[in-house]
Amino acid sequence: MTKTTKADFKLFKAECERWIEILGLRGYDFEYAHSPTTDEESFAEVTWEVLARSAYINLGDEWMSHYEKTDEKIRECAFHEVLHVFIGKLSNLARARYVKEREIEEEEHAIIRTLESVLFPKY
Repeated sequence: MTKTTKADFKLFKAECERWIEILGLRGYDFEYAHSPTTDEESFAEVTWEVLARSAYINLGDEWMSHYEKTDEKIRECAFHEVLHVFIGKLSNLARARYVKEREIEEEEHAIIRTLESVLFPKY
C-alpha cells in the first residue's frame, strides 16, 4: 500500500468541488475527510443523505500498490464519488419498498436534463 498525501487530498477535494459545481449539487452540505476507508479495497468512499442534502466524502489514506497513484487517478476517484451523490436520490428510490413509478421517471429525467446541459453542448 502507498500512502495518500496532504497534496493528494487537496487535489481530491478541489476536484470534488469542481464536479459539484458542474453538476449543480451546491444544495448539498459536503464534508471531506482523509482517513482510512471502511473497505480496504476502496480508494475513497461517500455516504449521503438525500433528504438532509448532506454528503461525507472520504479519500482513503492508503492507495493499493497494484494501482499507480497519479493526479489523474485522484481526479477520477473524486469524480466517481461525486457521481454517487448525483444519482443518490435515484438509488434511494430504487431501494424504497413503496415507490411510485412516476417518482423514478421524474428523477431519471432530472439526471438526464443535467447531463444534457453539462455534456451535450461540449462534446
